[in-house]
Amino acid sequence: VALHGWPPCRCPSEGTMERSGSSWRRAVVAAALAVTVRLVAVTAAESIDVDAPPSCDLGSALAPVRGELRQRDLGLPAEKRAWEFALDAGCSYRLYERPQIADCLSGKWVVLIGASQTNIWTVQLANTLAHNALITKRDGFSIDGVFTLLIDVVIEDGKVVYKNIVQDRRKKGERRVGAHTKERDSTLLQDVFSQVWRQSVKYSTKAVRITNFFAEYWDNVDMALHAVESASGWARAPVTMAVTIGLWYVNSLHCAESSQWCATRPAYGRLSMDELLDQYREDMLDAMARLEPFCSSSGRARVLGCAVASIDHCQFMQGDIWHRTYDELRTVMSERATHLFRYIDLWTLTMQIPEDCLGGHQSPMSALWTWQVLLGGICQKTPAAKGALAAFHGPLCRAEQVNAECDDPHKKGFSYSWECALSELCTLEAVPRPAGMRSAHVSAGTVSVDFAAAAGAVRRRTWLDDYRDTCAGGVGLFTELLLTLLLAGAAAAILYWLRRSGAEGWSFQGYKRMSSGSLQRRDNADKQADSTGHLWGSGSPNSRTASWGPDQKGSFSRIQLVSASAVGGTGGVWYDMESEQQVTDARIMVSGHRATGQEALGPKAKPAASPGDGELGAAPAPPASEKFAFGLARCVASLHVVAGHLYARQAVADIYLFGWGFTWVPWFFMLSGFILFSAEARRPRSESVLSYVSRRLVSIYPLYAVSLLAAFVIAKTQGVAPSFPVLLLQVWLAQAWVPLITERTLQMQCWFISCLVVYWVAFRPLFGCVSRLKSLSGVVSCMIVLYLLPWLAVSLPAIAGDAEWYEEHTFGRLDSPLDFVVVFLKFHPLCYVHVFILGLLLARFRELLEPFAKHVAVANVMQVLAPLGYLGLLLVFCLPALRPPGAKLSARLSVLLPLQSAVLLGLAGLPGAELPFVAAKAAQLNFLEGYSYAVYVMQFICYHLWPAAQAGPIFFAFLAAVAVVAVHAVQRPAEALWQRHRACAWLTPVALTGLLGVLSALPEPTRNTDLPAFRELEDLVVDVRLSLLAEGEDSGGRQGAALINPSMLFRDNGAEAVFAARRHRRTSERSPGFYDGRSVTVVEEIWHSEVVLGTLVLDDVAWSSWLRGGTPVEVRDLHRWSGLRTVTSSRWVHLCVRERWIPENNTLVRLVVTGPEDAKVFQRFPDVIGAPGISVAFNSYPPLGRYGCGQDQAVSQMYLAEGVDPRYPRNKSYGIRLDCGHQDRAEKNWIPFQHEGRLHFVYSVLPHVVAEARSDGRCGNRFYSSFAPLVKLQAEHPGLALRGSAQAVRVDDPDATPRLPKAHYLALLHIVDPKTHRYAHFAYRFKAEAPFDILQVSSQLPLMAAEPDEGGPSFAFASGLALRGQQIVVTYAAGDRDPRALVMPLQRLDAMFATDVAPGQAAGSLAAAASFGGELRPASF
Repeated sequence: VALHGWPPCRCPSEGTMERSGSSWRRAVVAAALAVTVRLVAVTAAESIDVDAPPSCDLGSALAPVRGELRQRDLGLPAEKRAWEFALDAGCSYRLYERPQIADCLSGKWVVLIGASQTNIWTVQLANTLAHNALITKRDGFSIDGVFTLLIDVVIEDGKVVYKNIVQDRRKKGERRVGAHTKERDSTLLQDVFSQVWRQSVKYSTKAVRITNFFAEYWDNVDMALHAVESASGWARAPVTMAVTIGLWYVNSLHCAESSQWCATRPAYGRLSMDELLDQYREDMLDAMARLEPFCSSSGRARVLGCAVASIDHCQFMQGDIWHRTYDELRTVMSERATHLFRYIDLWTLTMQIPEDCLGGHQSPMSALWTWQVLLGGICQKTPAAKGALAAFHGPLCRAEQVNAECDDPHKKGFSYSWECALSELCTLEAVPRPAGMRSAHVSAGTVSVDFAAAAGAVRRRTWLDDYRDTCAGGVGLFTELLLTLLLAGAAAAILYWLRRSGAEGWSFQGYKRMSSGSLQRRDNADKQADSTGHLWGSGSPNSRTASWGPDQKGSFSRIQLVSASAVGGTGGVWYDMESEQQVTDARIMVSGHRATGQEALGPKAKPAASPGDGELGAAPAPPASEKFAFGLARCVASLHVVAGHLYARQAVADIYLFGWGFTWVPWFFMLSGFILFSAEARRPRSESVLSYVSRRLVSIYPLYAVSLLAAFVIAKTQGVAPSFPVLLLQVWLAQAWVPLITERTLQMQCWFISCLVVYWVAFRPLFGCVSRLKSLSGVVSCMIVLYLLPWLAVSLPAIAGDAEWYEEHTFGRLDSPLDFVVVFLKFHPLCYVHVFILGLLLARFRELLEPFAKHVAVANVMQVLAPLGYLGLLLVFCLPALRPPGAKLSARLSVLLPLQSAVLLGLAGLPGAELPFVAAKAAQLNFLEGYSYAVYVMQFICYHLWPAAQAGPIFFAFLAAVAVVAVHAVQRPAEALWQRHRACAWLTPVALTGLLGVLSALPEPTRNTDLPAFRELEDLVVDVRLSLLAEGEDSGGRQGAALINPSMLFRDNGAEAVFAARRHRRTSERSPGFYDGRSVTVVEEIWHSEVVLGTLVLDDVAWSSWLRGGTPVEVRDLHRWSGLRTVTSSRWVHLCVRERWIPENNTLVRLVVTGPEDAKVFQRFPDVIGAPGISVAFNSYPPLGRYGCGQDQAVSQMYLAEGVDPRYPRNKSYGIRLDCGHQDRAEKNWIPFQHEGRLHFVYSVLPHVVAEARSDGRCGNRFYSSFAPLVKLQAEHPGLALRGSAQAVRVDDPDATPRLPKAHYLALLHIVDPKTHRYAHFAYRFKAEAPFDILQVSSQLPLMAAEPDEGGPSFAFASGLALRGQQIVVTYAAGDRDPRALVMPLQRLDAMFATDVAPGQAAGSLAAAASFGGELRPASF
């Protein structure tokens, strides 16, 4: 009857039978006739569906939801195909169309409790029963989960007879923050919900009442139940209720209290994940205590019962919070559910529905399936529609239709896309199964995951890894203390020996030890003084002054060192104004001997008679003009710089002050100019530029050379040594001159020395220009110009609206002119020459102030100048509100220079005047400055040797001890040697060049316990390392980068292989910054990423030999894919940056990825011999600039580039975004394959979604299916994530694949546990025609795992799949560092798809081999 369009036969009700027996008999006869007619019609039209499964009992406590939803081909277009839900319970859902729903719900009250999800259910049901019953833009409400507090509608005879929608008054201002605190909800919602029973709503047995009570949190439930129980007007109506609550608890995690999106209950945003889940459980149990009586046999819902539904599932819901929230409710309801208090596992149900979510909400199709399950529990006595297949009708049923039609819902008058989706009714039609079509059955088998086997490998290690691991925990603290005590003991011993022998000096050849603390120069040594000052100073730890007198020949050849206090001094250390040096026992050397006092102090110093033995004179107190109290200031500045570097590495405490250490390097440039000018003005010297520069290098180069050699040895052992050309520039102090290499050097912090060399070369001309300034006004004017000039680099971008423009640059990258400009501004000598000149001007300013030194006002200003300068700097360093715009550049170049100038001038004092009080006190610690340079140079060497990643106070004590030892064991002896043999000044860099050249040519040390290059798992099944080498690596230029995630393509019938890989390394940097109007710590996690491409002509003999343990096949022709361009022809650089706010520690984490990732190479068109072009699919953050992405759009996207020539990757090719996914969701792991000449991608593994892609990035048809074993795995372990891998290849070789002897596609998938970051990989097969259903999943692939260099669980990641004849090659990376391939015959892989053995066990020895010799252990969940 139904097939021919006749109305279905309805049996009369019991009341009708009682009223008329004859009527009943006539009805029976009519029914029998109708059944006969239908059977005849069915026989004529189709065969009887003898294998149709029985209907499910959805009135049970736990509704069956697990199975497969399949699209069935009825000979209609794809959009009109019907769906069949095959359940592993062996039953099928009864389907309800509008007439059955109206019949079932007549006279009943449907209560829904929830937020936006139940809003959608409410609108869907109401519009099904009455045309356009609820339209958001017409009825003035929004499905936002915040402001729509009540929807109450009564429908009778297909018309709305009552409607009441209540909106929160906060809606006008979109004031979400605090909208649903417990206090506000308890008052607001109780008042709103009371309208349900206060307003007169007439009850009718023909009417259906649908009421949606707002509830973001479980404590709202009690008020809703109270309102239902109080509605006396509808007391006769049977009540059914559905509750779903949870998403707003998820939204609260890490929600800033001021967030206008999620902070509806700010108190929950302050909770950690564990605390939030405890709160969820506590609130839920309180609500259950109220729900259970309501939904019991004696409660208000005693007839129809209730349903509690879990949160729904969307593909992006991979975080731990989602799974644990789902688990909490599932655990509670599994113990409490009854036939009247039913549990609907909406998470598992929607997981199987091949639909995308609409901003986290169900599509109309998904909502209709949900209603089928809910109605199945409510309408058990109502006949369902005829038909086992479901067809959906409506222009906006599917998510992809909504995304296409409602891409901008505001233009259509809606706030959100899911509101727009409900504006056009989507209906379900029950369709009978056509003749010959058997009912769908759930795929058999299980998928077993063994993460223990997948991660059963060991990590690559170096001596430093072993050292730090050995020193972990309490042993680490002991080692730290031991190292510090040993170095401190060595330093103390050196200083003690110096005091014993060096108070009288410490002897080198050329001078001898004398009594009474004196040093006597050999009479035959009469060379000119040649001390070697530099900006750091090299004062002795023994603060002493020199007393001097004439020798027997009348020449000033002897000097005596006595304590400053002995001659009435202030305790300060003298400065030799000729050479910018302190006159101390350890610094006044000439060619291996101590300089005389006359040589040290200059010709203006006059001898005094000696009160002693007539041979040695007493020293008068030096004039104040010859004493600078810079020692303590230099040392503190050096330590702050070190703290700043460690802060950027996240190796010290998160203290805002530490982030400003970089600002002191320009101060040292100013200090150098100041001291050089002062010395030259006091005693001009006539010497060549070469002599002048070499004389200054004496005091800095020896320690620099030793540190460079030590840093190279450490880098070499770690595999991160730079190339020899870079080292060559460093040896000759030219690293800052060439921006191309500045950020790729060893001892990166020593770039300033390279700048100093330039300033020393230019000093004499600059000195002459500044000396010609005769007036204070002229000097001050020049200083003001230099203070303001660099502001152009800050103010112009700030006016343009981007003061932080330099943040587009990522350290170590030079991909664009912006990168070059940033590196130039940060490090090039030309960008700090104004700071050096400021030092000269400041010294000239000090000279010109000498006539005013005795003025009271000037003296008072000098007293407070240094304290005020330090105070201003301290305020900037400690108060985020004072952070200047573009601080990382502006603070280097100009902003802080006035304050730093005040510090410098205040500590120097004025000629002819006593030192200011603060300077005089600081001068007592001038002995510290001899070590400031060593502290700076040795900082990273000490950090690499430190047994822990964190550096606390003990580390700084260790660093100080190393500095003392380095000064007295390296720098001072080297200075003495250089003074005696001037040729050393040039022989040292020559020798260092040769030594580093030899060491660079040596191979990197072998890592112990690394994965083997070749491992035979069984006969003809091997795991090999791919010998890939990209440009720059053979010269050591990869800076610690690894080639990972390789992809292969065989062309020309296997005669040529195309390779792609990702060159990857990670760095991290921490700095102070702002976020959401507050001061925060910014941590930048930088992924340096680029794709390399190349080809290799394959020799069958060499290939076979390699796979049997012979010589590896090397691929040495991989080049960076530099030709990749955007659609606007721009280079693929400056990608969007993803930010994550962590309120617990006030930290903003930025993920900066520098280039494309994970390229997959494939042949778009049939293989053509000699055709160079291939297609490359890759994922990347959009190349729109650091801030170019809109809100929530800084996520990875999939791109396609075609016509790429792997032999010449510098040729231009264009990456086009594939518009098959979502711009606000990370898109990656798509599986490309070609079908009938058209490009397709497996967009999702579960559900299995295949999308057709076009060359312009648009997407065509989509095909959907699911696979029960994967659904079962996901349902039982919701924390796991199932994703695609590599490419898909077509296989049509029945002889090699007896377990699937027909054409099919072979692909890879991986399962990851986000909690442990472990991976398990599988091969799977899917149909070679639409809708591309999954047919089989293999046992676990035996990939060899490795621990990443930065630590963490061992893992492998499969990235490529290629077929060469009957040989399958799975390419992968172990531990993000080791490119490898698993190679086996196609027949062996086919055996892993055994149908009579659990997939996890089918591989046998292969799976065991994955543990790298370990025992195969069952999965444990």
